[in-house]
Amino acid sequence: VLLAAAPTRLIDKTLMVLKAAGLNPVSLEIEIIALARSLVPPSPGVVMVVDFGAKATDFAVVENGQVIFVRSIATAGEALTRAVAAGLNLNPNQAEAYKKAYGADPKQLEGKVIGAIGPVVEVIVGEMEKIIQFHQLEKKKTLSRIVLAGGTASLPEISALLAKRLNLEIQIGDPFSQVVKDSLI
Repeated sequence: VLLAAAPTRLIDKTLMVLKAAGLNPVSLEIEIIALARSLVPPSPGVVMVVDFGAKATDFAVVENGQVIFVRSIATAGEALTRAVAAGLNLNPNQAEAYKKAYGADPKQLEGKVIGAIGPVVEVIVGEMEKIIQFHQLEKKKTLSRIVLAGGTASLPEISALLAKRLNLEIQIGDPFSQVVKDSLI
């Protein structure tokens, strides 16, 4: 059983937009589940999908194409930007630009950006480690890889940092990987 809840105002707003577009929605699903379905094909193995959003980081564990675990934390891209702003004494717009340009690359700006975002990244990595350990110890399942999505997933060197810390294959998600393309294109 998977139970998901959303504020009524959010659902009503989504339905209003869909109906205004001339669509007749028959169901809704939470973003991380839709993302997991688009990024992880139904194949053997256990995969974690991590959606680095602006306000939250969402995690889904997928086994044989089915979402078996979902978790969300309120630490994400905006927290990274605030950390860069505070650590380098920049305004939010400059901090966002630095975050996007230098990310987790220790060779850039003498490692100042990764130094600033390090504690925030540690919170996210810590959550990923807890999820991995839970599935190994409690569920006796070993994750084979992690698929990253969201704006923060594109930060320079973030996937290399995560691969090193978690000792797992890290991929940037491609939502079109499962789309059947016309052979004429």
